[in-house]
Amino acid sequence: MTAIASDHEARHPSGRPDVLSTISGSWSRRHIQGKAPPRMPTSTDPSPIGSPTDDSTGSSAPASSGPVPSLNGEAPPHPEQALPGTAGTRPGSSAPSPGTDAARTRRSAWAALVLLVGGLSTGVVLALVGGPWQVLAVLHLGALAIWFLVWRRSWRDLLRSAGPRSPWLLFAVGASLYALSAVAHHPIDNPGAVLAPVTPTGLLSALAMALGVGVLINAVPEELSLRRCLLEPLRAQFGGGFALWTTALAFVVMHLPTWISSHATVSTYAAEVPEKLLFGLVAAWSVLRLDSLAFALGMHVGGNFTGVLLDCLSREETLTGWSRFTAPSVIAMVTETLVTAAAVWFLGRPSSTSASHR
Repeated sequence: MTAIASDHEARHPSGRPDVLSTISGSWSRRHIQGKAPPRMPTSTDPSPIGSPTDDSTGSSAPASSGPVPSLNGEAPPHPEQALPGTAGTRPGSSAPSPGTDAARTRRSAWAALVLLVGGLSTGVVLALVGGPWQVLAVLHLGALAIWFLVWRRSWRDLLRSAGPRSPWLLFAVGASLYALSAVAHHPIDNPGAVLAPVTPTGLLSALAMALGVGVLINAVPEELSLRRCLLEPLRAQFGGGFALWTTALAFVVMHLPTWISSHATVSTYAAEVPEKLLFGLVAAWSVLRLDSLAFALGMHVGGNFTGVLLDCLSREETLTGWSRFTAPSVIAMVTETLVTAAAVWFLGRPSSTSASHR
């Protein structure tokens, strides 16, 4: 053992310091400084084999009171340094405390109320004076800002579906029910509607309109904003009932600028307002009962896509526009509400798998 081990030679191929090489290197440095290397104990030594001795005197050495180096060559943490997650953790390096999370929830809930009241009121006033009420779409960006920046939630939380049923099943059931409802409503709301001759170009245009306007511009943003980004902090702060009624009423007011700018009749308001209110109540209840946005999103996507598609495939001159308050429309509205509510109740029952686990 006459070779001097350099720092490069004392390293393991994996990049970690090698214990034996480190010992060899420290022994070689002491040898260079003029100290003789420690000899191996023999049977004639006064001290037993294995007892610690000093290199120069051979006397018993006291146990070191300093920290023992770890095998990777790094010094152990100081005894006063707390482990992550303990009281000694530096601020910002651990999960927020319950008090911090409660403060965020409170701020988010009040911000949601301010956004709903202020944003929707502005949209209605602009519609009444003939202004650009379409700026109401900024409400969706505000809802996302509350979710990510104020409440500090993630994309995973935004799309979370923690109920007992598959989100794909919930979406499919909700979409199917309201697609059928749109098919039933179309001849009731447009008694003289006649389908136009279908051409490949016309069909593609109708599909694009139904997907773009009915789904991407209206259904998806409205559900993410009302029934997720705003409902959840309101539910956490004020309770499920408050969140349900607040978002349902907001869903009605959100459509007021469209009706106002279209010069809707009293009969239209009498049909559309309760229909939108019932839709908002059932959709919000589905989120609370099923612990998932999937069913409500399916309701909105299925109804909007089918309704816009049928309108685009019909002759424009045969369409009457909005719903009207008639006996058939009331029957259809009540029927779709009861059937959908029954489906939400049934899907919200504990599944056999979860029941067996309990």
